[in-house]
Amino acid sequence: MFLVKNLKYLVVSIIVSSPVFAEVNGLAAYMQGDYFNAKDALNKECKLGVSISCSFLGNLYLIGQGVEADVSKSIQLYTKACKAGEETGCNSLGILYSEGTGVPKDLKKAAEYFTKACDTKRSIGCFPLGQAYMFGHGVPQNKFKAVELYERACKERKADACVDLGFEYYNGTSVSKDLQKAKEYSKKGCEYGNKNGCNNYQIMMNESM
Repeated sequence: MFLVKNLKYLVVSIIVSSPVFAEVNGLAAYMQGDYFNAKDALNKECKLGVSISCSFLGNLYLIGQGVEADVSKSIQLYTKACKAGEETGCNSLGILYSEGTGVPKDLKKAAEYFTKACDTKRSIGCFPLGQAYMFGHGVPQNKFKAVELYERACKERKADACVDLGFEYYNGTSVSKDLQKAKEYSKKGCEYGNKNGCNNYQIMMNESM
């Protein structure tokens, strides 16, 4: 499962492709690394009902950027955002419950929050939800469903999901073994920035020569 230390990268990767990004000052400041001003802007926007700003303000409190770290505060903000249907907040809660950070570790709750985050147009949360089904963490193990979720996430350019799909098709444990698909998904993972995808693709290409 994801580690909290990866949360900053995860949320940044989500917002880069979001149409909301250019319209919310707090997020722009966040992306520029101006966390002090981001805190004030995000706080104002969150109070005005901009739920994605609540999520990013929660991220600042979780990591301690521009503010004193306060996991309880971050959870409150993520919860507020998630209740408003903002997928980033739901996904962040899933990460915290999966790791037991600031809350008792609860893989079932984590899967519930990942499901909420996955059931969106951008399919945020589908990859960690797929991992939950792949290994039976908080949900009944279902490798076929896991692969379906990986595919949804890969279509949204989630590199880790593409790499895992390549691995599944290469080994043929949860799907029929297909070296061509394994190479295609590994290559996508590489193109989307995952070095393991690059390494796996090269190994597969060498084997097929």
